[in-house]
Amino acid sequence: MADAKSNTIMAWSECSVDIANTASNDAMAADSDLWNIGTIKYQSSTLEPSDGDTLEMKKTGGGTYAKETGEGGYTLTTRVIEPGDDLYVKLGLGEISGTDLNVTTHVVDGNWSVKVTPKNAGAIGIKAPKCSITFKPGWSEEDGNYVDITFEILMGEAGYWYSRFKKLANGLELSKSAVYFDGAGDTSTGQSVTVSASGTVTAASSDTSWCTVSVTNSTTVVVKAAANNTGAIRNATVTVKADGKTSTIAVTQIPSAS
Repeated sequence: MADAKSNTIMAWSECSVDIANTASNDAMAADSDLWNIGTIKYQSSTLEPSDGDTLEMKKTGGGTYAKETGEGGYTLTTRVIEPGDDLYVKLGLGEISGTDLNVTTHVVDGNWSVKVTPKNAGAIGIKAPKCSITFKPGWSEEDGNYVDITFEILMGEAGYWYSRFKKLANGLELSKSAVYFDGAGDTSTGQSVTVSASGTVTAASSDTSWCTVSVTNSTTVVVKAAANNTGAIRNATVTVKADGKTSTIAVTQIPSAS
């Protein structure tokens, strides 16, 4: 059996990544605005420093008189497996046409906040208020359809690169932390999320009227969505309670093509 230290060390092997547009004054986006980018490939997320510029003053004859190295930045990389069309739309890379997505660019504009939450309680996650995004889609036999996303963390008006936080042991383990619907919605079958709990789910609720939720088999939450005729992506939050703990499910729906 893995000990607590091992669970903490391996926590980034399975993590969730959420994004939102950077808030005013380069502040971190509010948790309520963060949006889950999808399923992250196992052991694909890394945070690494990048070297700063080096300035040298040379003496006559080639010796170094003075040398100064500027502070480097930080780069967060991750791979999303089978990204949904909504990720492309969210990042301004394409638009829905009927049942297809027309990709118009691979260049992501603007500044983005990113939050990486590790799987295990006690592990350290990060929140970076201001990043640029590089988006590289691809296909392989191992991963199928995927996209590699690089977040270049920037030093903005907030005055720091990123903040560290410890994941608390007060949440429920869910089979999915996010669900997605197309514009037609689904008010029949819905999407099921399994809750790992010793008891039954005592409450499950949605913060919007177009997204409804119910509990079946004591520990299965079923999320449904009405058709989205608003012409814009919309989001909802489902709150689940069991065993005296609370977790949330992020719900995203792209607009109907009609």
